[in-house]
Amino acid sequence: MRSICLINNYNYGRFLKECLTGVLAQTSAFDAVIVVDDGSTDDSRSVLEDLHARHNSLEVVFKPNGGQLSCFHAALPYVRDDDVVVLCDADDVLPTDYLERLLPRYAAGATDLSYCETSEFSAPSDPRLATALSPAQEDVALPCTSALARRCKWWFCGPTTCIALTGRLYRELFPYPFEADWRIRADDVIGFGASLLGARKLYIPSLRIGYRVHGANHHFGRTQSPQSKVQRNHRLERLFGWYCSRQHISTEASVRVALAEYRLLPAAFTTRFNLQESKILRGPGRLLFKLKRVLGLRK
Repeated sequence: MRSICLINNYNYGRFLKECLTGVLAQTSAFDAVIVVDDGSTDDSRSVLEDLHARHNSLEVVFKPNGGQLSCFHAALPYVRDDDVVVLCDADDVLPTDYLERLLPRYAAGATDLSYCETSEFSAPSDPRLATALSPAQEDVALPCTSALARRCKWWFCGPTTCIALTGRLYRELFPYPFEADWRIRADDVIGFGASLLGARKLYIPSLRIGYRVHGANHHFGRTQSPQSKVQRNHRLERLFGWYCSRQHISTEASVRVALAEYRLLPAAFTTRFNLQESKILRGPGRLLFKLKRVLGLRK
């Protein structure tokens, strides 16, 4: 099993050194670190060329600007099926023991994708995480989330730097043909796509990464306009259609299957993230399901 860190960067030259310092100083070293620069116009190139000259494990890919999803596509030639791929935005920081604490979950072969928690910081003077470990909380296994994603649009994922996944799943997810749809928020493609492909997920609340909050964040703390919400819904419909067609499944999941998946989730998890069973029972299929229950055809 090989571990690789995939960093996507666009005009974050001022943050790159700190990001890469954390990645390259891991107590369990990455086998490879790949930075994809998305046509930056700041000093990112000079920062990356300097770091590349001093670190043999660092591979840098310079490409024209195309957005975050295009960076994931550009990294495909570097990913093997037996890899563990740790994603990282260039403005975030991995605590130095993050990989050491993450890898045992993948060595056990029990998950295809994991996501952890964030610890937010903003000012340069804000303290950084000394360890990725937060107060002990049990991992939450999410073995099946396809029907819940299709019926309720529940995401079961985290921001880019919280995500790790197997190389096999990475190569199943990508390339996604509608690249321009996800210039930002390409972690939506990973979170939803993995569910629709039937991936096993693991939520790890006991691990954290340093998530930088600043004026150039494209999503954090911003309110979507009604127009943006409609446009995003159109992008999601296309995404669901693409991955469902590959799996030969309907984009409309049945109430029965969604409820079966829901009942595999721990109550503490559904309560924390406000995942209400009543949402599954709304919409198409609800009346038929209730009728069958009344007639004794469903338990």
